[in-house]
Amino acid sequence: MIYLPCIPIIPSISPKILLIFKASVVVSQCLSFCFVGCANIELFGCLGQGGSRKGLGPTFLSRLVVIKYTKMRKIKLYLAISLNGKIARSDGSVDWLDSIPNPENSDYGYAEFYKTIDTTIMGYSTYNQVINWGIEWPYMDKKNYVLTRKVGLKNTEFVEFIAKDHIPFIEQLKEHPGKDIWLVGGGQVNTMLLNANLVDEIYLYTMPLVIPSGIDLFEGLPNETELKLVGIKSYSSGVIESIYQVENTSFKN
Repeated sequence: MIYLPCIPIIPSISPKILLIFKASVVVSQCLSFCFVGCANIELFGCLGQGGSRKGLGPTFLSRLVVIKYTKMRKIKLYLAISLNGKIARSDGSVDWLDSIPNPENSDYGYAEFYKTIDTTIMGYSTYNQVINWGIEWPYMDKKNYVLTRKVGLKNTEFVEFIAKDHIPFIEQLKEHPGKDIWLVGGGQVNTMLLNANLVDEIYLYTMPLVIPSGIDLFEGLPNETELKLVGIKSYSSGVIESIYQVENTSFKN
């Protein structure tokens, strides 16, 4: 029998946390049953009857099983949208954002959000928009990946191009130690990662503006996905901040 939830020994330590649970079934089956898809789990050791350390093989004895838990990084989709759900004009332009009055000179939480991430992911079209802003690369202090189908692109000082196996690459990226990951866009990449169950949180800043045509937040055919509203805030500019947790994701707090 398995007693859940598992009890963190040192819950304040991240990303390495030791957990203990009591089991009277085969250890390997127990681990697979309890923890598939929720985190990186590695069997660390067993304390058998009498308190002595045993081997790591399967057992039917009642014992405490110590496992090593590595917390997975979150992928956070953070962007502005028009009231009708567009993230950019059809040509990729976001000039319409400049037309929104901002009497408070607010950054809409950007500075605080930026501190929580050390990696960005974006599509090639979004990358092209950024480099055509006429400014220095804005994410110099982050690791930056551009997902593309173009083969043979040379990496730059600040950007690495990923031309194949996008989903396996992102899955492995989430398992690496570090801060969370910012999904910058655009619409096709948003849909690809959402459908792969890799987006954990969505930060939307809805602008009080309708644009006649443009790129959808999720281009193509996004899967039906349940979201939980975990935060909402309004600004004097008319901008609404909405923060959602993606319920279908494999990451759970």
